[in-house]
Amino acid sequence: EKLIKRKDSRGYYGQGILYVEGKGVEKDVNRGIELLLEAERKSVHEGIEKIKSYAKSGLPEAKLALGKLYYKGELVGERNYKLARELFMEAEESGLEEASEWLEKMDKSQDALKGILEEDLKMFKGSFAFSHDVERSPSSLKDKDYGIKYREAYDYIFGHKKERDYAKAIDILNELLNKNVPEAYNLMGVLYSLDIEIGNSYLSKMYFEKGVELGDISSLSNLSFIYVSYPDKHKLAYEYAQKAIEKKHFKGLLTLSYMYAYGLHVSQDLKEALRLAEEAERLGVPGSKIYVCTYYYILRLESEEYGKKAYEKAKEAGDMKDHRILYILSRLYFEGKAVERDPDIGVFLLYLSLSEGIFDDIKELEDLATLENPYALYYLGNVYTKGIKHIITQDNEKAYNLYMQAFEKGVADAGYSLSLMYAYGKYVKKDLEKAIEYAKKSYNKGYIASKAVWGLCCFRKGEEEEGKKLMEECIVELKDKINKLEREGKAELAYWVKLRLNIIYVHAGNVLITKKDPDIEKGLKYLKEALSIYPYVGAMLMQAYMRMPEGYRNPEEAYYYYLKSKNGYIYDLEFTEEGKEAIKEMKEQLGEAGMKRVLERYGEEQESEENKN
Repeated sequence: EKLIKRKDSRGYYGQGILYVEGKGVEKDVNRGIELLLEAERKSVHEGIEKIKSYAKSGLPEAKLALGKLYYKGELVGERNYKLARELFMEAEESGLEEASEWLEKMDKSQDALKGILEEDLKMFKGSFAFSHDVERSPSSLKDKDYGIKYREAYDYIFGHKKERDYAKAIDILNELLNKNVPEAYNLMGVLYSLDIEIGNSYLSKMYFEKGVELGDISSLSNLSFIYVSYPDKHKLAYEYAQKAIEKKHFKGLLTLSYMYAYGLHVSQDLKEALRLAEEAERLGVPGSKIYVCTYYYILRLESEEYGKKAYEKAKEAGDMKDHRILYILSRLYFEGKAVERDPDIGVFLLYLSLSEGIFDDIKELEDLATLENPYALYYLGNVYTKGIKHIITQDNEKAYNLYMQAFEKGVADAGYSLSLMYAYGKYVKKDLEKAIEYAKKSYNKGYIASKAVWGLCCFRKGEEEEGKKLMEECIVELKDKINKLEREGKAELAYWVKLRLNIIYVHAGNVLITKKDPDIEKGLKYLKEALSIYPYVGAMLMQAYMRMPEGYRNPEEAYYYYLKSKNGYIYDLEFTEEGKEAIKEMKEQLGEAGMKRVLERYGEEQESEENKN
C-alpha cells in the first residue's frame, strides 16, 4: 500500500498476488488480477507472466483475463482471436458466466469475425495443393514413336512399372524436347515441380511456358496455377485458367477458385470460390474435395451449417494424412459447434496436421503448451523429438522436459515416449530398467503401446520369450482398441491408434527376425502390415530378405520391396555407402532377367490398383 502511494508500481504487483491468493487480505481474485494488469501497464513486466502462471494452474478468472487481452491485442502483442476463444471456452467450462458473455460478444463482433477470417485465409494460403495436369498417354500426342518415349519417361518419373529414375526420365525428355514435342515440355515442368531432390520452381515455370508457347493445353492449366504466385502474372493466370476450362481441362477451375478466395485480379468472393470448387468436385477434379472442405470451414463464421458441412466433407474426404483436413477437424473440435467440443482430440489433430505437412507455423501448439495444456506439452515434445525441417531443430533435452511435464500432468502417452528415450539413451543415459519402469507406469495408466516398449526392453535384456509375449499381447490389445473406437464412431482416435500399431509392427517385426531363435514368418508379416502406412518399411524388408538365413533369403522379394519404398518417394539407403553396397549386391544377384520379372509383377499390381481406383 505504501509503495502504491509513492507511485511505485511494484506495489500493484505485490498486492495483486496477495489478493489472488488470499494472503494477508480477504481473497478477491478479480481485484488481484486487475492489480497485476495495472502493474504491467506501469512497467512491472512480470504482471502478465504471473497471470499466465495462474491460468496454467487452472484459475478460470486468469484465463478470462488473458482471453480479453488476446481479444483486444492489449499487453500481449498482436490480437489472437483463436487463443482468446479457447481461453473463454475453458473459463466458461469452469462456470464463469462472464466468459459466456465474451463468447457471445465474439460471435457478434464484425471485427472479430473479420479477424478470424483473415487468420484462416492466411493459414491456408500456402497450403492449397494443386495436382498437376499430366497424363500417361495424352490424346494430343499422335506420333507413335514419340508416344512410346513419352510414356517411358512418365513411367520413370512416377515409378509406373519401372524403378523410379529421374535421370533416365530427363535423358528421354531431352530427346523429345529437341524435337519440340509440346507434351514433353509439360512433363518436364511437372518433374521439376515435384518436391524431390531435383525440384526447381524456376525451371518448372520455364518448361510450362514453352509448352504453352507450343500450344499444349496441360501446360496452360499447370502454368495458370503457378502464375497465381506472381503478382504481375495474375491477369494471365486468370486468362489461362479460363482457356484451359474451355478446352475441358477442368483443373483450371481450382485456379479460378483460389483467385476468388484471395482476391487476385478479381474481387474477393468466397462464395464464388466455393461454387467453382464444388463444380470442380462434380467434374471429378483430383484435390477439389479438399478445396470445398476448406471453404466450408472458412465460411463457418457466416453460418453454423457451413461448419457442419466442413466436418462432413472432412470425413467424406477420408484422408487422415492430409494436413489441411487434420487442421480443419482440429479447429472444429476446439470450437465445439459443428461437433461436440473435445480439446484433447483437437490438440492431437493439430499435432498431426503439423507432422503430416506443416502450415509453416507451430504457434497454435506452442500457445496451448505455454498455457500447459497437458496434451499440447506432449505433442510439442514429439515435435522436438523429430524436429521439423527449416522450422524446428531436433532437441532431445526439450523433448524430455516436455514429456516429463506432460507425464506429471497425467498424460500416459508421455510415459511411452520417456520409456523409449531411456531404452535408446536419447538425452538421458541408456537404462533398460528405467525404460521398463516408465513403460509399466504408462501401460497401467491406459496407454497400450507402452507394453511393446516393455517387451522390446526384455529382448534387449536377453529375456526373448517374455519380450515376444508382451509384444504380441500389445498387438492384440491395440487391434481390440481400434475396433472399439471404430464402433463408437471415433475415427480420428482410431487412426492415431493405427499409427501406433504400425510402429509396434515395425519394432516387433525387426525383433522377431533378428532374435536368437527367429520367427521369420511372423516378423515379415508384421513388417508387411506396417508397409501400408509407412513406405520406408520397404527398405527394412529389402534388407531383411537379403540378410536372412538360407531358405528365406530372396533377392526378388528384396527388389520388390525396394521398389515399394523407393517409388513411395521415401528411401534413404541409397544415400549411404552401406545402402549402396546392399542395393548393388541385390541387383547383381538378381541380374537383368530377375529385375525384369519383378518389375512385371510390380507393374501388374499397379495396373490392378489403378483399375480399382
